[in-house]
Amino acid sequence: MGFIKKIILAIKGLFGKSPSFLCDSCMLDWRGACDNPARPNAQKCRNYKKR
Repeated sequence: MGFIKKIILAIKGLFGKSPSFLCDSCMLDWRGACDNPARPNAQKCRNYKKR
């Protein structure tokens, strides 16, 4: 994650807006199924499938 994105997330956190993580509601949210390096805090994913 880039430096700018980390700053934006920190600022949103100060105002009470928590980021939505796709992994929490993804069908592939287990160790062997997902190869996204941002897992478990991915906000964008090309393999996302809703449970």
